[in-house]
Amino acid sequence: MAQTNSFHRLFLMALCSMLCTRTMSLPAVAAYSVRSGTVETDGKGDWEQSLSINDMETLKLLYDIIARPKRHADGLFTSGYSKLLGQLSAKDYLESLIAKRVSNDLLEDQFPVKHQSDAVFTDNYSRYGKQMAIKKYLKSALSNKRR
Repeated sequence: MAQTNSFHRLFLMALCSMLCTRTMSLPAVAAYSVRSGTVETDGKGDWEQSLSINDMETLKLLYDIIARPKRHADGLFTSGYSKLLGQLSAKDYLESLIAKRVSNDLLEDQFPVKHQSDAVFTDNYSRYGKQMAIKKYLKSALSNKRR
């Protein structure tokens, strides 16, 4: 147990020292304007005089993170929000379908549709009957004139 505990302490100390030395090698950022998204400096500092390739990559990464466009964050929010709304509407629709299936109101909802289709059939049948009556009358009227 003591050996594991000392290993954890040693590992934690090495990690902290590595992070601290890495952070101390970065240049200090003067002021960051949230509205304009730019970094303001006082002028040329010591860090601009001699930079290695590794330092340049670190600085580029640091300033890319700081100057990340606001539109990107807005796009991420909009994308996540629209996915959430889509999931909620799909959930509501599914719940309404399940509620209709479970309840006996599904049969009651079909009665108005059946009633309307019966009315349409009756209307069409009565028109057909009237047309047949007119044809029969005209046929009998024309046959009486011929005699």
